[in-house]
Parts: sequence; C-alpha cells; structure tokens
Amino acid sequence: IIIDYDEAKLDSIEQNKNLFISQLNQKKIKNELKFYDNQENCSKLIIEKLCDKKILNIMVYALTQSGKTGTMISLISNYLNNNIIPVENIYVITGLSSREWLNQTKNRMPKIMEERIYHGNQLKKKFIDDIKNKKNVLIIIDEIQIAAKEGQLLNESFKLANFNNKSTLLQNDIKIVEFTATPDGNIIDHTNWGIHSYKINMKSGDNYISCFDLLKQGRVKQYKNLCCFDKNTGEVDTELVNKNLEELKKDIDKYDSPRYHIIRSPTGDLINTVIDNFRNKFGNIKVHKYYSEGDIDNINDILKIKPNNHEFIFLKEKLRCSKTIYKKYLGIAYERYTKYQDDAVIIQSLLGRLTGYDDNKKIIIYTNIESINKYEKLWNSNFEDKTINWKSKTTKRKDKLLISRGTFNNPLLIGIQLTHNINTS
Repeated sequence: IIIDYDEAKLDSIEQNKNLFISQLNQKKIKNELKFYDNQENCSKLIIEKLCDKKILNIMVYALTQSGKTGTMISLISNYLNNNIIPVENIYVITGLSSREWLNQTKNRMPKIMEERIYHGNQLKKKFIDDIKNKKNVLIIIDEIQIAAKEGQLLNESFKLANFNNKSTLLQNDIKIVEFTATPDGNIIDHTNWGIHSYKINMKSGDNYISCFDLLKQGRVKQYKNLCCFDKNTGEVDTELVNKNLEELKKDIDKYDSPRYHIIRSPTGDLINTVIDNFRNKFGNIKVHKYYSEGDIDNINDILKIKPNNHEFIFLKEKLRCSKTIYKKYLGIAYERYTKYQDDAVIIQSLLGRLTGYDDNKKIIIYTNIESINKYEKLWNSNFEDKTINWKSKTTKRKDKLLISRGTFNNPLLIGIQLTHNINTS
C-alpha cells in the first residue's frame, strides 16, 4: 500500500526533511560526521531493495566498528531524498538496555531524530505508544542479537505493535532494517522469510582492522583466569593467579610509554578479588572502576587523557557491544575468563570494541581465540554454514547442525509461509 498525503502534510514532510538535511550538514561541517563509501553503498543498496514493496525486512550484517551507525544515518538521509515519508515515522531502536547506546546514538544523529531513538527499557511503552496506528514507517533496529528471543523485549514489543502480522506490515507500508555483527539465530529465522526478506553483507572500508586481522598480527592471546577464587575453600589460588598474571605483566612491561589497560572482571564482589590480585602482582597501581557502583560515567573521559603511568580500568557488565572507545593510549584489554564461552559475546565485547579504523597498532587483546576462528568461518560462509559449533543465546545444535532457539525474526511468529528463497548481496 502506498500512503497518500494532502498538500498540508506534504509541505510539513518537506520542511522536516530539509531540517534533517540541514542538521546533518552542520555535523559534517563541524567534522562530527563523515560518510564513507562502504556506508553510502550499503545504504543505497538497502533503499534499492526497499523499492520492492514485497520486502518487509532487510538484515545487514557487518563487522564490529565497521560503520553501522554511519550507515543508518546515510540510510535515513538517502531514504528521505528518495521517498515521501514523515521524519517522525522513522525510528532507531535496540533491545539493548543501555544509556551509553542511547546517548551515543543520539549524539551522532541529527537532533530532529532524537525523540524517535529508543532503547530496551523504552520499547514496550514509549516506542509502542509513539508508533501505534502509524503508516509508512521505517524501523531501524541496532544490535538485534540483544533481547531477541521469543518472550524477550524485541519480540514482545513487535507483538504489541501487531508487527507479527504480515498483513499489518504490508498494508501499512512498514519497513524493517536490522543491523548486527553477530546475527546468530536471527539470520537462521530471517532466511525463511523468502520473498519478503533480503540480507546484505556490508563491506568494511579502507584501513579497517578486524578481529581476524588482530589475530593474524599476533595481537590476540588466549585469556586465562585472573580471579582464581575457589568457592569451596573461600580462598584464592595465589600460585595459579600469579602464573596467569605473569604473562600479562610481561606484555605491559614491553610498552615504551604508559598505557591504559582494561580488565573485565566477574560480577558481584569478585571484582574486588581481581583488583587485589593485580595490586599484589603490580604493586601500588592506579585503579579506575567502570561499573554501576564505580567512579566512571563515560570511559572515554578517562581514555582521552594521556596517562603518566600504567593505569588499570576494571569493568563488569560494560562494553558488551556497540560502544566506541578511544584507543590512542590503550594498551591491553583482557576479557573475563569463563569455562563455557558464548561466542557471540566474545566477538562483540572487548574484542569488538578494539576493531575499527582507529587502531593504534599496539593494542593486545586477551580473549578466546577459538571463537574468532569459528566466527571467521561463519562470516566467510555468509552465516550459511550450519555445521559450525557456534554458541550464542539464540542458537543451539540439533543433529549436529546449528538451528535457532526462536527469535523475533521467526517467520512462524510473523505469519509468513516458509520458503527457501535466500537473497544475498
């Protein structure tokens, strides 16, 4: 269905479009925003595919920190120039409950978009109230791997908006564009939408450093347990933790200038155990605490200041995805060791934050190497190789093949007849 507007509404649409473009140009003039070829090319391909009114849902998968937010802004700009759509009908949402994501995304977008940027805690009420009964809508979803399972935020929000009805989407001209670096179970469900879906492999731009590059350059090392707390004895295995910290200390000692080193710690009070372990090994160190009870609001406020000595930033439940961090003075990032790895979390977390176009060429990351190897195989297969033992919150194994646990992309929830048409670019 094509939505028609009267002259007064068309004039309002044009004015708001011009305001968006004006605010966008101001960001460009201030060097706050610049579009790159890969972002422009991807956004234009999305618009080209959305010209086919049968296509309801486009999934874009791109490597971490390769320019997804810039692509979203480019998409909105080009879509406004090529379609008649009210700016107030364009949304950027995520299932991620993160003020950091919200603030970062709002700061990057033209101001006219601010009121239609929603994160996890706002979806089921504010987003639903805002979008209710609207037609001719473009919904951009960031980090779709978060809160994606049936019963979680994204799926529940789509039910409330009646977006789990194919007829609703088609008759109200509602388009959905999804972005992620780890599509996991979502892409398995998404490929079954047939003629109503399309998936796009967004290429990285020049000088991009991926997790695969970091591994090939020898800058990824296998992480180890830096806590070593035995719940049975109530004590720390000092011999083991000293052994595990020794490798890290040798890497830190190789730096020719002071650096910040980011350490992800276990949740709860065990973070204090990890900090004590570091003080026992490194002596009187400068410690920053990046978590809800800590002393840091925005980690970049610390990272942008040149350190006089090596300083350590201990975090928990932060930098899981999305956040862009300042890397100039960064040295080592150490992921929290777990016995059973979530591969998607490994790719998106500290490892993902260290990829991008601003590599300082000296960063070292301690994480789970096998997760990178599996991710590279999945990436090279356009996420179609189901034999890879990938572990995430939305995937599982059945008959030795990777299947979805059920996501908001599940076509059985959307009411679309299953087909086997898989479109890829």
